[in-house]
Formats: sequence, C-alpha cells, structure tokens
Amino acid sequence: MDPSRERAAVIASLEDALEPLLAHSASLRSDLLNGASFASAMRGARDSSGVAAARIEPAEKKGEPVSRSPCAFDTGEPAVRAVLTAMKFDPAIRCAVALNYSDRALEVFEDDLFLSRASFTPGPSAPETGP
Repeated sequence: MDPSRERAAVIASLEDALEPLLAHSASLRSDLLNGASFASAMRGARDSSGVAAARIEPAEKKGEPVSRSPCAFDTGEPAVRAVLTAMKFDPAIRCAVALNYSDRALEVFEDDLFLSRASFTPGPSAPETGP
C-alpha cells in the first residue's frame, strides 16, 4: 500500500475507533477514559513517526463531555511507546491503549468486562542460588 494512503487509513481507523467511546455513557468516559491515550501503527512502524495517536482530554467540569486531541503521527503519547514495544515481539499487534489507573476503572473491568485481578504469590526477594 502507498505510504500516504496507509497513513490516511491508520488515522481513519483510529478516529472510527474513538467515536463510539466518546458516545458512551458519561460515567464510563469520566471514570475510565480521562487522560487515556490510544495509538494505531502502520505496518512495520519502527518509531513514533509511524504511529498515530490521540488522547481523551478530561472534562473541564463534572458532567461536561470529554473531548479528544486530534489523531496525529509522531506524538509523545504513552500508547505510542506501548504499541512500538508490542510490535517488536509480535508485528500483528498494531494498536494499544494506555489507561490511567483508578479503583473505579478496576471495578468496571472486573464487573462489566468479566476480568479478574491477577493473584500473585510472594516469591523470594532475591534469586535463589544453589550450592
């Protein structure tokens, strides 16, 4: 695919993915999406110039709708670094989302998305060495 056409397609797909999220309920947007960054990469992207990203901007006042930054290439959004790192291990992964942690977000993921917290058992604090 022509690089300029692929760049336009990546921007269009990212915009298409964000619109339903912005149309979702106000509580979902304010609890989960404020400050979230979204990224979508071109095939074979090696740096931020090949990754389009946008950020969900927090509402100025409670109850107001959130907005998003324009979808653009070569940004410093956290999701850009995440997708570039993922692509090093699996080039088929070409999108990422970076969400801010909150207890409410965790509740939504556990309750509404049927995810459960990972359970970690404490291990040794230092590597064990043998004789």
